Amino acid sequence: MIENCEKTMDVFEKLVFSTNNNKVKKIFFNQENCRNIDLCAETVAAVLLKDLNDADRKKKINLSGHYPQDDDLMRIVCASGVTKYLKISNLNPQDMLLFELREGRRTKSTATTSTEKEIQSGKLIEYLDDCLNSCEWELKKEGKQYLSRIVAEILDNAEGHSKTSSWWINAYLKNTGNKTGECHLVIFNFGIPIYESMKDVLSTKSPLNGAITRLIKQHSSRKFFSKVWDENVLLTLYSLQEGVSSKLSTDPTRGNGLADLVQFFQKIGKSADKDPVMVLISGDVFIKFDNVYEMKIVTDNGNKRRQIAFNTNNSLMDPPDPDKVKKIKRYFPGTLYSFKFYIDNDYMEKLQNGSPTT
Repeated sequence: MIENCEKTMDVFEKLVFSTNNNKVKKIFFNQENCRNIDLCAETVAAVLLKDLNDADRKKKINLSGHYPQDDDLMRIVCASGVTKYLKISNLNPQDMLLFELREGRRTKSTATTSTEKEIQSGKLIEYLDDCLNSCEWELKKEGKQYLSRIVAEILDNAEGHSKTSSWWINAYLKNTGNKTGECHLVIFNFGIPIYESMKDVLSTKSPLNGAITRLIKQHSSRKFFSKVWDENVLLTLYSLQEGVSSKLSTDPTRGNGLADLVQFFQKIGKSADKDPVMVLISGDVFIKFDNVYEMKIVTDNGNKRRQIAFNTNNSLMDPPDPDKVKKIKRYFPGTLYSFKFYIDNDYMEKLQNGSPTT
């Protein structure tokens, strides 16, 4: 989905159609000629395919297919993709560290038990620490607390916006050399898009109302809006900025999770010759972070905050780069976060020692 979002969502639509079409008896999943395996596409497809043949479904559909011809890609599919989640394969390669695809649900904490969100957030932090350990690094206590807060806010958003009360996490680390690794992480839910939540803000007494109204008026009056840049995309982009949350009026501590996450991966997730990539898809909005544009400090009415606008001026008053932020033709019924980042010992040492890293 990172490189070929539209075609991937075409496949998802066909899978959903198959779920509701009684005439469909068989699905053939052909990955034979794939030259790249995208974990976010594998993850969503796995969840949809599992739903097709759940035990309580009256209609059963025969699932079959071809693995990728490339041995490395086949191992990724078998270890962390569709066939692993459907229990067709059970591969655990020694050069991969897996956080197997799991479903989380909205639960309530008690005096003796934590919520599912808290449990899985803790397990994910442990997993990320294990990834660093594999390259002889580790998260300090402060780092674990920092990442825990970020992940908790993202999962809280997933729960709050979900139609099904469920969300899913999947990840793997593949060792690529001496003390180096490539990590893929996916978090997604089915529910309302981010921009619908931001629209709800306009009907409340949120302190964000004025800023949102001014932004919409600016882009509308200057005729910036187009087929790939509309109000929904603008609201989604605005939601990424520090201090912005649809729940800010009820919880003033919210609004830092996404900004922290973007900054963390842009700084930590580099390697000597590769930049991390993060993709956000929500409804019909696509946003790609690849270090071409970075989260930077700006001053707004005397207050400093972090901002990423995806243009050379880093200004939300101007349209973003359409290669990075755009409206897409297909609609994803929820929100998906996909991360590809690197753990590179040489880069981390330079970062720790304060040496130039670019």
